[in-house]
Formats: sequence, structure tokens, C-alpha cells
Amino acid sequence: VISYFLIEKPFRNRQFLGGKKFIATILILLIAVIGLNWKAIESKGWLFHEPIPNFEAMLDPKLKKRLDEWVWTSKNNLDIKKKPNFNKKSDIKILVVGDSNSADFINMLEKINAPVVMDIISIRNFSRCGALYKIPIEEYAKFKNKKKRNKEDCFNFNSMSFKNIVQKSDVVIWAQNWVEWESKFFGRSLINLKEDFGNKFYFVLNKHIKPLKQIELFNLKNSVNVYLQINKKKQKINELMKANEGVNYLNYYEIVCNKNKCPKILNNKIIMYDNFHLTEDGARLFADNFVKKGFFEKLISK
Repeated sequence: VISYFLIEKPFRNRQFLGGKKFIATILILLIAVIGLNWKAIESKGWLFHEPIPNFEAMLDPKLKKRLDEWVWTSKNNLDIKKKPNFNKKSDIKILVVGDSNSADFINMLEKINAPVVMDIISIRNFSRCGALYKIPIEEYAKFKNKKKRNKEDCFNFNSMSFKNIVQKSDVVIWAQNWVEWESKFFGRSLINLKEDFGNKFYFVLNKHIKPLKQIELFNLKNSVNVYLQINKKKQKINELMKANEGVNYLNYYEIVCNKNKCPKILNNKIIMYDNFHLTEDGARLFADNFVKKGFFEKLISK
């Protein structure tokens, strides 16, 4: 009965259908629907449904796995086993050594709109492998006892293939997760490398931040910007590594962090989806700052 008086009866009246108020009402509703749908498309979903794109990646193991795969894609494609030689036509040849930290660095380099043609080759090496280049055998024995990595995870830096590719490189970036007892071995190895191959090596310091629990992540879901504290233990290791003189350093914290805080979410975009790995938006932000703060110019001027 109600629908008859409110809907059916008025719509049978031709004067009502042709009235200016009715037409204006329909136009306003139509514009409102189009506007709301445009907003939904622009924000990649309804704001109340998904306020931060891909935020669930920090909660959902399946989505995190996809991001893990993305982090490694370029590094794996540029691995020295697949790509043993540089492109001769490139302006600057960059060798990147390390674990997923070096994968992040490669992803950042690829987001730079560089004025030169870069060519990158990657070597896979992990924490607790170290850089055993010309370390005295008695010290190497002590180091070897502390190594907890499978042989396939560690690269032989005394091999001819390594020496050949370093000689062809303009810049060598070494980026991996460092543990405290590695500091003096790694620093001294880089000094030895510098003596043999010149001042082309850069050592990238740790970039870990304090982890969040699942419930803490969930509570941050509606946050536009989230900054987290730098991991003090990793910061201490960075200071130990920097104590090795004669080595060039790059510090992730100096690229986008300030006052001991690093962005995890910035302008509704996830920068780091776990304790330290970069998303594509994160790689783009790091790349922009890497250029703006002069790090990239310094890197390619070597």
C-alpha cells in the first residue's frame, strides 16, 4: 500500500514525470552516483573498506609472500649466474652484492630516472657469510666456526669470477643484514678489496626497524602516516661497522628517516611491509630521496 502511494501513483502522473523538480532530482542523484564511483575507482576501493592500499599484506601471509617474491624478482634476474657480463654500451656498471637488502637496493635503483644508462649485475650472499677477502687463515678459522649458512648461500669472493666482475664494475654495492661479530671481518675485507680494485666499494648499513605485533598492525589500519623507531641493536651494529676506516658507507636511515624514526606508512602508502623490506611505493620513495639528497650523484661520480 505504501509503495503504491509513494512510487506507483506518482509515476503514473505524466505531469509529475515531466516536472522540473523531478528532472533536477534525477540529475542530482545521477551526479552523486557517478561522483561516488569515480572516488571509489580513484582510491582503488571504498575508503571505509580499504583505507590503505595493500595494508592487509602486513596481516595476510599469502599477500606477504607475493611481496617477498616481488622484492627478489629483479635481483634474481640480474644474478651473475644468469648474466655474467655487463652491457658494454652502458654508462655505469654496478655490481650489487648481498641478500634481500641488496634486492631492495636494486629495486630502488630501478626506480631512479637516471641521466645515465645503468647496467646492474647481482651476486647473492647472506648474513653470516661475511666478506672473506684476504683475511689471515687463523682469523678465518675463528670466523668459519661462527658461520651458520649453507654453502650455496655464500659466494666465494676469492674466486676468479668475482675478481673479473669487480674489475669490470664502476661501482660495487654491498648490502646485507649484518650481525655484530661480522663487523671487523667485513670492514677489513673491504679495505683489502679497496687496495686491490680501487675506491669503488660502498657498504650499505642495516635498515631494520622495531617490529610490530599483529594486533598493533591491525590497530594502525586507519592511519595515514606511521613512523616506527629504529632498531637500536641494528643501529649499534651500524656504528661498529662504520668504525672501520677507509670504507665508503651508505645509510638507509639517512635517506628517508629522521629523529630515529622511519616511515612504515606514508600518505596512505606502505613503505615497508615488514620490519625492513620495501614495497614498490617504498622503493620509489627511497629512489626520489636518494637522488634529492645527492647520494646517487655521488655514487655515479666514482
